[in-house]
Amino acid sequence: MLKNKEKEIERYKSMQAYCLELVRATNAFEHAAIKPPFILNGGALVVILALLGAIWKDTGNFAEKNLLVYALACWGFGLFFAACAAALGYQSQFAFLKARHRELDAEHAKDANDKEEVRRKLHEQKIEGERGVNRRAWAKASVGLSLLLFLAGVVVGVVALLKSIPPVAG
Repeated sequence: MLKNKEKEIERYKSMQAYCLELVRATNAFEHAAIKPPFILNGGALVVILALLGAIWKDTGNFAEKNLLVYALACWGFGLFFAACAAALGYQSQFAFLKARHRELDAEHAKDANDKEEVRRKLHEQKIEGERGVNRRAWAKASVGLSLLLFLAGVVVGVVALLKSIPPVAG
């Protein structure tokens, strides 16, 4: 009987270590997925403003102001959705953590033979898990939208710059 208990404890420890590593890997992946929208949209804003400054200095005019405003808006909203993705990613991780805590609470209630508390905690765990999945889906959608806005801004920005570059004298 003692050997079975020790085996059960080792199995439990192994499962906890596995869950911890899975959470760490998922968290690292989500961080890596959120970085590109920030870098791309923020970098595009910096580059277009630098190019605008150079064109403005040379010609004193920028022919396609409306297109430039659209490009800047795309990248600004891209940054906004990247920030939303980061916030939603945090909220999803927090919901998954709460779900795990409810699962542990249910195990403690099971040890205390409190069936009603087990049922309640497992129900709370399910709700938090679903909340985490939902927030993660919204975070993924926000990253996708941010990247689409980056691409739209690139297209509009390139058209605006091409129309504003003065012809080469020759």
